[in-house]
Amino acid sequence: MAGFSAGMGVWAITAVIVLYLKFAPNLQHSLDPNNPDGNGGIKKLGDSLWFFAILTFVLGVLISIYMFGVQWEFMYKGYVRLIFFVWLALPYLVAISIVLVPGLAVRRQVNQYKNYKIGQLKQQKAQFYTSYKEFREGDDDQIIATKKELNEKLNHIQEQMDKLKKMRDSHIDGKTKD
Repeated sequence: MAGFSAGMGVWAITAVIVLYLKFAPNLQHSLDPNNPDGNGGIKKLGDSLWFFAILTFVLGVLISIYMFGVQWEFMYKGYVRLIFFVWLALPYLVAISIVLVPGLAVRRQVNQYKNYKIGQLKQQKAQFYTSYKEFREGDDDQIIATKKELNEKLNHIQEQMDKLKKMRDSHIDGKTKD
Protein backbone atom coordinates (compact mmCIF):
# COMPACT_ATOMS: atom_id res chain seq x y z
CA MET A 1 0.00 0.00 0.00
CA ALA A 2 2.83 2.42 0.82
CA GLY A 3 4.48 1.73 -2.53
CA PHE A 4 1.21 2.42 -4.34
CA SER A 5 0.69 5.68 -2.43
CA ALA A 6 4.26 6.83 -3.04
CA GLY A 7 3.99 5.85 -6.70
CA MET A 8 0.78 7.84 -7.09
CA GLY A 9 2.55 10.78 -5.49
CA VAL A 10 5.39 10.53 -8.00
CA TRP A 11 2.86 10.49 -10.85
CA ALA A 12 1.13 13.55 -9.39
CA ILE A 13 4.46 15.34 -9.01
CA THR A 14 5.39 14.46 -12.58
CA ALA A 15 2.05 15.80 -13.79
CA VAL A 16 2.56 19.06 -11.88
CA ILE A 17 6.05 19.48 -13.35
CA VAL A 18 4.78 18.78 -16.88
CA LEU A 19 1.93 21.27 -16.48
CA TYR A 20 4.30 23.84 -15.02
CA LEU A 21 6.60 23.43 -18.03
CA LYS A 22 3.66 23.62 -20.41
CA PHE A 23 2.36 26.88 -18.96
CA ALA A 24 5.76 28.51 -18.32
CA PRO A 25 5.97 30.06 -21.83
CA ASN A 26 2.66 31.88 -21.17
CA LEU A 27 3.91 33.16 -17.85
CA GLN A 28 5.19 36.41 -19.34
CA HIS A 29 1.62 37.62 -19.87
CA SER A 30 0.74 37.36 -16.18
CA LEU A 31 3.84 38.89 -14.59
CA ASP A 32 3.44 42.14 -12.71
CA PRO A 33 6.63 43.91 -11.61
CA ASN A 34 4.58 46.08 -9.25
CA ASN A 35 3.43 43.07 -7.21
CA PRO A 36 4.81 43.33 -3.66
CA ASP A 37 5.86 39.67 -3.50
CA GLY A 38 9.05 40.44 -5.43
CA ASN A 39 8.42 37.66 -7.94
CA GLY A 40 6.04 39.40 -10.29
CA GLY A 41 2.96 37.82 -8.69
CA ILE A 42 4.04 34.17 -8.95
CA LYS A 43 5.43 33.68 -5.44
CA LYS A 44 2.54 31.43 -4.36
CA LEU A 45 3.36 29.00 -7.15
CA GLY A 46 6.96 28.82 -6.01
CA ASP A 47 5.94 28.45 -2.37
CA SER A 48 3.67 25.52 -3.25
CA LEU A 49 6.54 23.82 -5.10
CA TRP A 50 8.82 24.31 -2.08
CA PHE A 51 6.11 22.83 0.16
CA PHE A 52 5.76 19.71 -1.98
CA ALA A 53 9.53 19.37 -2.24
CA ILE A 54 9.91 19.49 1.54
CA LEU A 55 7.04 17.04 1.94
CA THR A 56 8.69 14.66 -0.52
CA PHE A 57 12.05 15.08 1.23
CA VAL A 58 10.46 14.14 4.57
CA LEU A 59 8.91 11.10 2.89
CA GLY A 60 12.39 10.22 1.62
CA VAL A 61 13.78 10.41 5.16
CA LEU A 62 11.02 8.09 6.39
CA ILE A 63 11.66 5.65 3.56
CA SER A 64 15.39 5.74 4.29
CA ILE A 65 14.83 5.00 7.96
CA TYR A 66 12.59 2.09 7.03
CA MET A 67 14.98 0.71 4.42
CA PHE A 68 17.99 0.75 6.72
CA GLY A 69 15.97 -0.77 9.56
CA VAL A 70 14.84 -3.82 7.63
CA GLN A 71 16.91 -6.95 6.98
CA TRP A 72 17.16 -7.39 3.22
CA GLU A 73 17.38 -10.79 1.52
CA PHE A 74 19.91 -11.30 -1.28
CA MET A 75 21.70 -8.04 -0.54
CA TYR A 76 24.88 -9.64 -1.82
CA LYS A 77 23.46 -9.65 -5.36
CA GLY A 78 24.23 -6.64 -7.51
CA TYR A 79 20.74 -6.03 -8.86
CA VAL A 80 19.25 -6.08 -5.33
CA ARG A 81 21.76 -3.44 -4.21
CA LEU A 82 20.97 -1.39 -7.32
CA ILE A 83 17.22 -1.55 -6.60
CA PHE A 84 17.92 -0.68 -2.96
CA PHE A 85 19.94 2.43 -3.85
CA VAL A 86 17.52 3.56 -6.58
CA TRP A 87 14.62 3.18 -4.17
CA LEU A 88 16.62 5.02 -1.54
CA ALA A 89 17.59 7.92 -3.86
CA LEU A 90 14.29 8.33 -5.73
CA PRO A 91 12.44 10.52 -3.16
CA TYR A 92 15.43 12.84 -2.86
CA LEU A 93 15.79 13.15 -6.63
CA VAL A 94 12.07 13.83 -6.96
CA ALA A 95 12.23 16.45 -4.18
CA ILE A 96 15.07 18.24 -5.98
CA SER A 97 13.35 18.02 -9.35
CA ILE A 98 10.11 19.48 -7.94
CA VAL A 99 11.96 22.71 -7.28
CA LEU A 100 14.63 22.79 -9.98
CA VAL A 101 12.86 21.71 -13.17
CA PRO A 102 9.99 24.23 -13.01
CA GLY A 103 12.29 26.80 -11.41
CA LEU A 104 14.71 26.78 -14.31
CA ALA A 105 11.87 27.05 -16.85
CA VAL A 106 10.29 29.93 -14.94
CA ARG A 107 13.66 31.62 -14.51
CA ARG A 108 14.24 31.58 -18.28
CA GLN A 109 10.79 33.02 -19.04
CA VAL A 110 10.96 35.72 -16.36
CA ASN A 111 14.48 36.68 -17.45
CA GLN A 112 13.32 37.03 -21.06
CA TYR A 113 10.35 39.11 -19.90
CA LYS A 114 12.56 41.38 -17.82
CA ASN A 115 15.06 41.88 -20.64
CA TYR A 116 12.27 42.66 -23.10
CA LYS A 117 10.55 45.15 -20.77
CA ILE A 118 13.84 46.83 -19.82
CA GLY A 119 14.65 47.19 -23.53
CA GLN A 120 11.27 48.83 -24.14
CA LEU A 121 11.72 51.16 -21.18
CA LYS A 122 15.21 52.14 -22.36
CA GLN A 123 13.79 53.04 -25.78
CA GLN A 124 11.07 55.16 -24.18
CA LYS A 125 13.65 56.78 -21.94
CA ALA A 126 15.84 57.65 -24.94
CA GLN A 127 12.85 59.14 -26.76
CA PHE A 128 11.93 61.26 -23.74
CA TYR A 129 15.54 62.44 -23.35
CA THR A 130 15.64 63.57 -26.98
CA SER A 131 12.33 65.40 -26.60
CA TYR A 132 13.58 66.85 -23.30
CA LYS A 133 16.46 68.50 -25.14
CA GLU A 134 14.21 70.02 -27.79
CA PHE A 135 13.17 73.59 -27.14
CA ARG A 136 10.21 75.02 -28.92
CA GLU A 137 9.46 78.64 -28.89
CA GLY A 138 6.68 79.50 -26.61
CA ASP A 139 5.66 80.78 -23.24
CA ASP A 140 8.11 80.10 -20.40
CA ASP A 141 5.36 78.58 -18.24
CA GLN A 142 4.42 76.24 -21.06
CA ILE A 143 8.06 75.15 -21.53
CA ILE A 144 8.45 74.58 -17.78
CA ALA A 145 5.23 72.55 -17.64
CA THR A 146 6.35 70.43 -20.58
CA LYS A 147 9.76 69.81 -18.99
CA LYS A 148 8.12 68.88 -15.66
CA GLU A 149 5.84 66.42 -17.45
CA LEU A 150 8.80 64.87 -19.26
CA ASN A 151 10.73 64.71 -15.99
CA GLU A 152 7.84 62.89 -14.30
CA LYS A 153 7.66 60.41 -17.18
CA LEU A 154 11.43 59.81 -16.98
CA ASN A 155 11.17 59.24 -13.22
CA HIS A 156 8.31 56.78 -13.75
CA ILE A 157 10.33 54.86 -16.34
CA GLN A 158 13.31 54.73 -13.98
CA GLU A 159 11.08 53.42 -11.17
CA GLN A 160 9.73 50.70 -13.46
CA MET A 161 13.26 49.71 -14.48
CA ASP A 162 14.31 49.54 -10.81
CA LYS A 163 11.32 47.34 -9.98
CA LEU A 164 12.16 45.02 -12.87
CA LYS A 165 15.77 44.76 -11.75
CA LYS A 166 14.76 43.96 -8.17
CA MET A 167 12.22 41.33 -9.24
CA ARG A 168 13.45 37.80 -8.63
CA ASP A 169 13.64 35.52 -11.66
CA SER A 170 12.06 32.50 -9.96
CA HIS A 171 11.41 30.78 -6.68
CA ILE A 172 14.88 29.21 -6.67
CA ASP A 173 16.65 32.57 -6.63
CA GLY A 174 17.70 34.09 -3.36
CA LYS A 175 16.37 37.43 -2.29
CA THR A 176 18.42 40.30 -3.60
CA LYS A 177 20.03 42.68 -1.16
CA ASP A 178 19.03 46.31 -1.52
